[in-house]
Formats: sequence, C-alpha cells, structure tokens
Amino acid sequence: MGKFDKEILELEKLTNKVNTHEQRLLALEEAIDTSKEGFGILDEEGVFLLANDSYATLFGMTPEEMIGKSWETKYKNQSTIDYIHREILPKVNKYGTWSGIIKGETCGGIHITQIVTLTKFKNKISCHTRQVELFNME
Repeated sequence: MGKFDKEILELEKLTNKVNTHEQRLLALEEAIDTSKEGFGILDEEGVFLLANDSYATLFGMTPEEMIGKSWETKYKNQSTIDYIHREILPKVNKYGTWSGIIKGETCGGIHITQIVTLTKFKNKISCHTRQVELFNME
C-alpha cells in the first residue's frame, strides 16, 4: 500500500468520525428542542445563549426573545431576582450545582412555581426547569 492509499484511508476515517460527531450533535439538538423540560444555557454574565421552546414558553416568550438577554428579564418581581442572586447563585458558584424550587412572577404577570436545576460547566450555566403549577393572579 502506497503513501497515497494510506492518506486516503486516514481521510476516510476522519470523515467517518466527523459524520458520526455531526449525527450525535443533531440528535442532541433535536432532543433539547423537543424536550418537555425547559432547557437553557447561560454565559458567565447570565445571558441566554440557548433556550428551548419549553423553557421560553414557560415565561411567555420565544427562544429568540430570550437569547441575548439576561435571565433576570424572565421575572417581573425584584424579590425573586434578589433571592436568586443572594441564595442560589452563590451555591452554584461554590458547589457547581443547585436544585430546588423557585417561585416568581414572569415578565408577563403569570405566577409560577418551578423545579429548577442549575449546573455550572466551564464558564457557563445550564438550567433545567419544570413547571409545578401555573395560574394567573388577575
């Protein structure tokens, strides 16, 4: 087998690896997008890099409306924002994760109770959330 044949074989192996990796990424993207559980990724400043439809819908928004905005814009009441800054984010920074219940009023005026898991990775935070109850206080 000549040098050229070996290079072709190596190129085929690399192409297969790239294709497999691409298939895995597409499957992961589809799983996130179709999940009933809300999923978002925030940067180190707390700005959304990604939000699936379930996450955005919980707060009366679209994923496109959330991306590029701070997590604080989801909540109407300052007391919830202050609680998250004071009680939750320090634990995420210290332990790398936090799970619990957050109650608050969305920017659209809907009172929600959510089960939330925050996980720090690299310089980002992933957020998984499920709605416990939903009712309008009007």
